[in-house]
Formats: sequence, C-alpha cells, structure tokens
Amino acid sequence: TPTDAVNYSTASATVSLTVSTKTTPTITWATPAAITYGTALSATQLNATSGGVAGTFTYSPAISTVLNAGSQNLTATFTPTDTTTYNTTTKTVTLTVNKAAATVTLAGLTATYN
Repeated sequence: TPTDAVNYSTASATVSLTVSTKTTPTITWATPAAITYGTALSATQLNATSGGVAGTFTYSPAISTVLNAGSQNLTATFTPTDTTTYNTTTKTVTLTVNKAAATVTLAGLTATYN
C-alpha cells in the first residue's frame, strides 16, 4: 500500500521460496580442565551445547568411563530433533588425564633394637 494513494495503486506479489540446504548447528564445548587418573568422566567434562537447537548429544567415550593418563580425545556427536532442517555434527576436544600419585603401604615390619 503506497503512502501516496493519489498517484499510485496498491500492488501485491507472491513468490515461492525453497530452502534446499540444511544448517549445521554449532557445538560449543570448551576444553575441560585436567583430571587425575581414576576420575570417571562426568557431566563436568561432557557438557557440550548446541546453540539452542533441540536435539541430543552422544559422547565417546561415554559418561562414567575412566581414561588412562595422557592426552585423551573426547568426541560429542549432536543429533538434532529436526533432521529436515539441521545436520548431525560432531566436535572433538582433548582432555589431559594426569597420573595418580602412587601409594606405598608397608606391612609386617618388626623393629629391631641394638
């Protein structure tokens, strides 16, 4: 509808829009703080987010896994609820697993006095 209705008539148009490509959600996942050997993976390490896109995360290795000491890769795979609009995507971060302190226990000792 024109603001100058005296000199212009109202016009309308219709167009079709086809979206042919899916969007890949962005996974946000900061590198987790180092843990010590013997600590099981938890939601503290496995805490990726999908930027507001609805869906589910699958982690590898899974929650409750105890990793060996060293640098370990963690992978998050995000599967969107709306697979017509969004792609499944993955992200990998590296977790440092520190060595645990060794404990030495002595038993069965006897004292000898000279």
